[in-house]
Amino acid sequence: MTFDAQGLLEFTRKTEGAPPPVFAGRGNVLEDIEGASGLAWESKDPGPEDPPTMQGGAPKNTRIVQGAPGAGKSSILAELVKRSAKGHDVPGQTRVVTFESSEIVENLPQVLHTIAAAACLERPRWREILRKAVVSLNAGLPSVSLDIGRLTDVPAPQSLSDLAGHYPRERWEVPVIVAVDEAQALPGSTTQPHALFLRGIHNAVRGLPLSLVLAGLGNTRDAAHEMDLTRGTTIHEIGGLDAEDSVGLMLGFCRHFGMDPTGHEARLEALAAPCEGWPRHLHFATRALADEAERCEGDLARVGWARVETEAAESRIRYYQHQQSAAMKKADGLTAAVLGRLKDGTKLSGALALIEDNVTDIAGHRLPKGMDAEDFYMHLIHRGALQERVDGTVHSPIPSFRTYLVRAGGPGPDAGPAA
Repeated sequence: MTFDAQGLLEFTRKTEGAPPPVFAGRGNVLEDIEGASGLAWESKDPGPEDPPTMQGGAPKNTRIVQGAPGAGKSSILAELVKRSAKGHDVPGQTRVVTFESSEIVENLPQVLHTIAAAACLERPRWREILRKAVVSLNAGLPSVSLDIGRLTDVPAPQSLSDLAGHYPRERWEVPVIVAVDEAQALPGSTTQPHALFLRGIHNAVRGLPLSLVLAGLGNTRDAAHEMDLTRGTTIHEIGGLDAEDSVGLMLGFCRHFGMDPTGHEARLEALAAPCEGWPRHLHFATRALADEAERCEGDLARVGWARVETEAAESRIRYYQHQQSAAMKKADGLTAAVLGRLKDGTKLSGALALIEDNVTDIAGHRLPKGMDAEDFYMHLIHRGALQERVDGTVHSPIPSFRTYLVRAGGPGPDAGPAA
């Protein structure tokens, strides 16, 4: 096992949002997304009597991946791209193009251009473009698709109808997954071009082998509903990894950079435990280990594990401080009261009532200026303090962040069972 000092150095220089060097868990999510793409590709050939929605493609197969900040949603999209890239020589291998929500809204013709390139370029040309794009991906930019579009001479369609007219199903080399990151920020509209485009994919109205993935915060399903992407969507709620996957990630991280973890398994397990399986916290742990391992030339026997654990813990606190917005600080008592009294099984109406019931004229317990209870509730979701489950209940997805916010709001009420 050869220590990859340069690779480890590059890892320590990347930002928090960069795709992880080792991907763990989420196998069921990836397989479901890829399966939906396969279904779109395998749909029967159209017959003259078939309605447009049956002429190729697969309607109602949109996937929504939602979770709190730091849950690893962008990493899932990056892993989809990597898995697709590894199989680029396989006939019919799904190709993945990823976009930020702002790109869908502001640069729709370029988005369509990218999809056309992904769908219709032959494998050698696609492989050539992919090699250039993966450089950006490895630099920590999971949204590389617009660069792919600019690297091609494929004419750019202006709408989904135009895409189907210029590039009908029989010209497609492969199925294509259109993945949108930060999808909760998509404007809620049924008539704007971006909504018509996404709904056209969702309903397979042009018979193209396209499937759609929307990745975003815990209210992404609501954003989809506002664009009339409703029936048939499958929702994957992303939370923490289980203990086995967390430890597996730590072991895989060491092996990836040529550091033999044999004999250090207990140390790695102890380093992972306070992370509660939360991907962003596991990133902090691996980052702290990387800094120390670099100093020790990859020899884990020389690592100062106490320093690593201290740095990982301090990184988590810095993250909590960053996630606690100015509005939450001004309403720290209200935040603490709401999170402290939140019970498992609480519905949206109960969460809103909990906010309203704990508003007082005491400093720290007032609603932030310009916010009502619903605004404050949505703000807590966007900061990762609350999240809606698929079953409609509300919980605090990161227990340690909940504890931090309850303590930050003063003694307040005793916290109830973690929801």
